[in-house]
Amino acid sequence: MSVSVPVFLVDKAGNHDADNVNCSPCIDLVVVGSGIAVKAVALLDSGAAAMYADPEIIRKTGLPVVGKDTFFAVGHSGETTIHKATIWIDGLPDLQADLQMAPFRSSGKPYDMVLGRSFLTMFDFGFDLQRRAWKLVLPGLSRVDNSNRLAHTVS
Repeated sequence: MSVSVPVFLVDKAGNHDADNVNCSPCIDLVVVGSGIAVKAVALLDSGAAAMYADPEIIRKTGLPVVGKDTFFAVGHSGETTIHKATIWIDGLPDLQADLQMAPFRSSGKPYDMVLGRSFLTMFDFGFDLQRRAWKLVLPGLSRVDNSNRLAHTVS
């Protein structure tokens, strides 16, 4: 058994697209903290080491600071805080995550988060050539009914 998470492509303007060359693979998820659940779009990035969230997501959810670190990006680095969060992804059990704060929406990116190798190593991630679609599959897990989460989610 396995659970598949829908992956969609986003262009630089934030529009869903089918261009596998000029668009980025993303998933929808919800970040939960302090009793508040906020919808987010997350870029799947195998070049990133950790999981990162925009300051606005951190602020809205009131995620607690659990540490500090240095993040490295193309051409620069910076100090960041690490926040403990719960991540909801449709069909999966609750995932506990350490999110490093990094600006995305505020710097013009079409997503709220980046999910790097610390997240992706749990999944089979690739491209389904027959269906011409990106796939993110968690092997060995049955789909979880978590329809009750929607009542607690804000945009």
